[in-house]
Amino acid sequence: MGDSESLSFEFSLPEQLLNRIGLNNIRSKKEEDRQTSLDFFRLNADNSPNSFNVHDSLSEAELAFGTEANALKCFKKYLEINPNNENAKSIIAKLQNKQFSKSITMTSN
Repeated sequence: MGDSESLSFEFSLPEQLLNRIGLNNIRSKKEEDRQTSLDFFRLNADNSPNSFNVHDSLSEAELAFGTEANALKCFKKYLEINPNNENAKSIIAKLQNKQFSKSITMTSN
């Protein structure tokens, strides 16, 4: 959660803003920007734990970075929130069977 001591209160950055920053960073040509994208997606998931959009982006980012164990955990959380998502079900099955190829492209939501 973002906070500001000078304002003496805690606040969360808007979900859409954090998601947009994460998406922009993951598409960047600068490696340091790409690496920080996961930080933004993870912060967003902490701030918005019941948002299927946030967990979708985080799941895809984890997968894009090859952190398959984290991706599996994130896709399972995403499916809890959005249980009818067939794509998430398919990716979970592939990850559990170790049949996933790392050819994923982050899309705008």
